[in-house]
Amino acid sequence: IDLADADGLDALSMRRLADRLGVAPMSLYRHVDTKDQLLAAMTEEIGDRYPYPPVAGTGWTWRDRVRVAGEVDWELYREHPWVVLAYAVPRYASGPSGLACLAWLVEGFTELGVTTAEAADLTFVVWSQISGAALPLAGRSLFAPDPGTSSGDGLAGLLDLGYIAFLG
Repeated sequence: IDLADADGLDALSMRRLADRLGVAPMSLYRHVDTKDQLLAAMTEEIGDRYPYPPVAGTGWTWRDRVRVAGEVDWELYREHPWVVLAYAVPRYASGPSGLACLAWLVEGFTELGVTTAEAADLTFVVWSQISGAALPLAGRSLFAPDPGTSSGDGLAGLLDLGYIAFLG
């Protein structure tokens, strides 16, 4: 997780992890068979660190749950930007912690009188909006800025360089 946080998913390898841990790369395969299994375990660990809070006694409406989900997920993506990309692959978002969050938000949407399937669709719309908003954050954290721009923000850099003169 620390390696992915620092350098993104592309930099994560069994060899780099072994070097970081001070062990032989082959020794890691006693714990995980593949990098894919490692990534699944990493995303599950992150999901466990950022659970949606208990609802009992709060009186939360579905709108409150959407707000809380947005706050929790935004914090997760801010702290661990690589997770935005990992969660785009369903097998990394479908572990026990991901399914618990799904059930939590689906339960909130059922107060609208919709079916469970419709509530799940609403949940995926909310999650898509949150992760979509987090993509630029992940991009700034995971990709080196273009040396041709004056800042790490591509649009601001293009504006600074006059490439989009018609906007301003």
